[in-house]
Amino acid sequence: MSFIHLRTASAYSLKYGTTQPRDLVARASELEMPALALTDRDGLAGAIRFTKACVSHGVAPIIGINLPIHLGDTSGVLPRITILAHSDGGWCSLVRLMTGLHMNIDTRKPVLTLELLEKFSSHTSHLHLLHGPESPVSQALAAHRFDAALDIFNQTRDLFADHAIECVSHLVAGNGPRSTVHAARSLIFARDNDVDAVITNAVRMRDRADGPVADVLDCARQLVPLHPRNVERRNAEAYLKSTDEMVLLAAEIARAAGERTPRALLKTTRQWAERAVLSPQ
Repeated sequence: MSFIHLRTASAYSLKYGTTQPRDLVARASELEMPALALTDRDGLAGAIRFTKACVSHGVAPIIGINLPIHLGDTSGVLPRITILAHSDGGWCSLVRLMTGLHMNIDTRKPVLTLELLEKFSSHTSHLHLLHGPESPVSQALAAHRFDAALDIFNQTRDLFADHAIECVSHLVAGNGPRSTVHAARSLIFARDNDVDAVITNAVRMRDRADGPVADVLDCARQLVPLHPRNVERRNAEAYLKSTDEMVLLAAEIARAAGERTPRALLKTTRQWAERAVLSPQ
């Protein structure tokens, strides 16, 4: 069974994604993937071009967005969550949510708050939420604050149609976000609290070779010199991996979490993808 990537940033994630939507879709087609998600940062500008490319290549589109969220006690860089449109009316709900956010903020980029999520709950109730490595839940897990992670999760539990904990390993050393240890910890948290867990690769590149481009974008985004201390990536793993590569990665995460096989993790990921496929017609 082919893997479906649920989280992919294109060049429309300004100063973050390295690749045009059409090139990501072309690569997914080469890898014989039946569907692909586009979850750009802060906007939906690439969604139409992405969908047209999907139609051309026979790849089913999944569309979402990655947004910062402010829960009232954050300093520095805001955490982020990823929202996916559901197959049944999710695209309209996502567009209405983004329209509402832009009409209710004073900044150029939309920032979610609990107040805004509650205000637009009629839209978010048709959307799915991924708690990934940049999310408030993940930050609490990285600090071994499991009770706090659950409290944070519960703040948005009733505001979306469904939730999943996103397990991401870029094979980074240590136990922080994007390490296998942290991905396994996220999987354990999901299992302990009866929450779905999915695996993604938090894609921002088409190929490994795009790593230096990502470095330039990171520094341009922060308005800082090009230097290793100013770049986000620690390796070149955030690319559109093949099914075989993602199965191996899922197996590593599952083993680290004490599970014998990655079957459940991969099955849930596939189910989430199938529920989020949109019809361009």
